[in-house]
Amino acid sequence: MLLRQFICARLATQTALVLASVVAAVVSYAAPTPSQNTVEHKQFLQQLNQNIESVISAQGPYAVELGQLYASLGSQLQKSDEHVKALQMFKSAMHVERINQGLYSPSQEHILDAMVNSALALKDWQLATDFLKHWQWLATEHGSNGPDAYLKGVRHVAKLHLNAFFGGNSLTTSQAETHILKADYWFSSAVNAIQNHHGEESPSMIPWLHDVTTTAYYLSLMSLEKNRAIEDSVKPKEDNVIDSTSKQTAFILAQYRKGKDAIESMINIHKSGGEQNIHARFEAEVLLADWYQLFGRPESARRQYSNAYQLLFANLNYHNPEQDLVRMPVGLPEKEDLTDTDLNTDQPALVVSYDVSWRGNASNFQLLQNPGASKEEINALKLRILGQKYRPKLVNGVATDAHSVTQSYPFDRSL
Repeated sequence: MLLRQFICARLATQTALVLASVVAAVVSYAAPTPSQNTVEHKQFLQQLNQNIESVISAQGPYAVELGQLYASLGSQLQKSDEHVKALQMFKSAMHVERINQGLYSPSQEHILDAMVNSALALKDWQLATDFLKHWQWLATEHGSNGPDAYLKGVRHVAKLHLNAFFGGNSLTTSQAETHILKADYWFSSAVNAIQNHHGEESPSMIPWLHDVTTTAYYLSLMSLEKNRAIEDSVKPKEDNVIDSTSKQTAFILAQYRKGKDAIESMINIHKSGGEQNIHARFEAEVLLADWYQLFGRPESARRQYSNAYQLLFANLNYHNPEQDLVRMPVGLPEKEDLTDTDLNTDQPALVVSYDVSWRGNASNFQLLQNPGASKEEINALKLRILGQKYRPKLVNGVATDAHSVTQSYPFDRSL
């Protein structure tokens, strides 16, 4: 049963994880750099206000020039971190633009971009989402350049939600779920926007498809944890438990299929690029095998790893495909090469060994060197290693068992 085969836990101390090394790295949003509150800056703000008053006096409150003046004043207020006032100016600019250019003019996009940035700086998630949804509609329906500019705003919001999910050790389960669901919504909306405007084989879609696999994986984990909580809290034979767990299992299956579809889309995009994209396609083929492994389908994973190997082997540009495939297990979903550790090091290290089967499961945990870790710390590490899924050792493209894999963890009691 998929639910029981899917063995992995979200580590409370992790602030960033990537899926099989090729999931796009999480990036943090950078707000506009606040300028110093200098006399020159104040004078510039006063000059902009005077210009606005002059235009209103001469041409009325809806003069075309006012749109740019309000937006300029808003941008300057952003630089001094006066985001509430900045938003007032951007809203005024938007109002003037709508009167002069129409309700849905593409010229509004740069104003919406600035409004999203100020809302994010104020940590007002809902306001940023409202602005972004309007921008989404505007860009896809009326944008002269398609959704490309709007996608910048999507990345700001989606990555902030993802960062909040990864770094939110103090978040409640409900809050964490909200962040990952909203990130998933925006990543998926970006994929749809690109497909509609550029087609299903657009290379610009690939980083967004990676993001979709990330959110699908963590949504599956959260659903699995919910399922376990339901099973542990009430008697297993009660009807409400059966109904709840079946819904959670169906949700996990839906996330599995969503991630699989996203990876297969990446593969098809790389296929359309021909031989010049052979290595990128190979990485996507391996990612698909990793996906099977994470969701408890080792037989499918084994076949897919072999397919990836054959892809490189058949290409004359790669004389030794084995060099492109790992010889030792790799922890999933994060990329972590597990190579033999040099035990002769001056840095204290906790050194362990364990076996990894071709099915991606670890066993036979052994402590080889302990510079002073407590029993609780060692047990926590053991649970982490034995609870993780692995890309298996590959020999000639065939998944095989790996024995006595050694790994060291730097240890410093003073930290």
